Amino acid sequence: MGNQSVGVVFRPDAIEAAVLTKTLRGLRLERCAKVNVVTEAQEQAGFQDQEMAQALQEALSACQASTRQVAVTVPAKDVLLRCFKLPMLPKAEWEQAVQFEVRKYIPFKVDELTWTYHIVEHRAEKSLTVVFIGIRTDALVKIQRYLASAGIDAVGIEALSVSLARAASRGARKLSKDGFVGVVDLEQDVAHIILMKNSLPYLSRDVSLGVEGRRELLGAPEPQAQLDRRAELLLSELRLSLEYFTHEHADATIESILLFGEEYAVAPWCSWLSEQLHCPVELGSLAVQVPPDSPAVPLSFASAVGLAMKSLCPTDLKLDFLLHGKSTLQRQKFTMPADTIAEFLRRMVKPAAIQTAVAAVLLAATAWVHHREVADGQARLDQVILAHQQLGRGLEQKTREDLQQLQQRLKTRVAFLRSGILERVSIAQKLDALAKTLPDGMWLDSINYANRLQNLDSWQPSLTLQGACLLPDVEQELAVISDFAQRIRQDPTFFHGFAGAQLGEILANEDATRRYSYRTFRLSCQTQSKIF
Repeated sequence: MGNQSVGVVFRPDAIEAAVLTKTLRGLRLERCAKVNVVTEAQEQAGFQDQEMAQALQEALSACQASTRQVAVTVPAKDVLLRCFKLPMLPKAEWEQAVQFEVRKYIPFKVDELTWTYHIVEHRAEKSLTVVFIGIRTDALVKIQRYLASAGIDAVGIEALSVSLARAASRGARKLSKDGFVGVVDLEQDVAHIILMKNSLPYLSRDVSLGVEGRRELLGAPEPQAQLDRRAELLLSELRLSLEYFTHEHADATIESILLFGEEYAVAPWCSWLSEQLHCPVELGSLAVQVPPDSPAVPLSFASAVGLAMKSLCPTDLKLDFLLHGKSTLQRQKFTMPADTIAEFLRRMVKPAAIQTAVAAVLLAATAWVHHREVADGQARLDQVILAHQQLGRGLEQKTREDLQQLQQRLKTRVAFLRSGILERVSIAQKLDALAKTLPDGMWLDSINYANRLQNLDSWQPSLTLQGACLLPDVEQELAVISDFAQRIRQDPTFFHGFAGAQLGEILANEDATRRYSYRTFRLSCQTQSKIF
């Protein structure tokens, strides 16, 4: 079996593995396997890395995987997924903007995460949709330690929602360009719910469907006799997810919901959930074949199959913690099994002599080149020193204490400039809000903004608007001007950062031929903090 692609999924209490190959007729699932592992509570009580490594090796052996290069899905409970929008920005500014904006949506520091993101451009709306996925770095290090202990080389690490969305997208019927699909991956009493479009998850939730100790089941109509009580809990969680998502994305259309899991358990739920949600709910499918005389593909392995599809069906969607993740993750020293180390050394003995000789030649050549570069650099430096004897504008005459004070002043000014950049509010947003607030018959003659700096911590910005109002009913002009000033004060986008607004100098004017009259006005806004 050549051209194998192996996917390994870490579940809270099990490890799933699937092996796919690519044939002329499409993708084929060779084998899949599931190995139970200890729970998190048992792990805290003393579970060792070697036991997890043994479970990984058992899963790969059960699948008869011929390679130790695998793609990995981390547990959903360790992953954070957030979706938000940004104004249209140049690609060079995307990463910095994502880091700044995501601080509003996560409960801890970005530096504690290994993260990646995908951006969808909406050129007609001049906006960007950002899907941000992160994992705590310590959780990722633990997964990498398990893999290294098992002698496994991870070629990619991604979230469960990404693997599930890939599998569901390839197996789903053709959808409209803007249609969203709900996907439910059920494992015993836990359901992983995602809402996706074009293989990209926009929302991800892990919900418990355990009914033990829950006396009230949220008031849904009684399920049919063949349904267990988990169906009602799933209905409530799906309603909550759909209502939240459609509230955040007013133009979103949910076209269908796909269920994955043990088919005998979830198949009876479909028709009942369709009636309650008024949305098609059906069993998911996996676009893979199986060898002759093999059972059908278990739907509970959807995430593992979707993960194995990653290398066989590459796309532009890159949400890989290992290859594309941004973090402060340091290289860890993992302990490999003794037999793995011995095998590695055995393979390295034969080419060692040749490699040593080549390395010696390269080292000598590098040393010679480095010596020449250092000599040339020293010569250029000597020429600069001779040509410019007085460098530093008197710095050479200052004491160490004077230089330290100068350095501290520079740090204070740089910190002030950085604070000004991070805390600014876009002028374009305020002008856009101002344009939307202007009533019919009113125009602006001038907009003056001043921002006087008193000291490093005190700003005195002010904004002055001068305009005019011309209406058929002259008596209404004063009322319209006053109403405009009141709307300006109540507009959260425009008035953000201002302390007050004062309306003054409302004057009656006539044109040169005295054919019509109009009123001019002046509106002043002041604040005590920097807003732009």
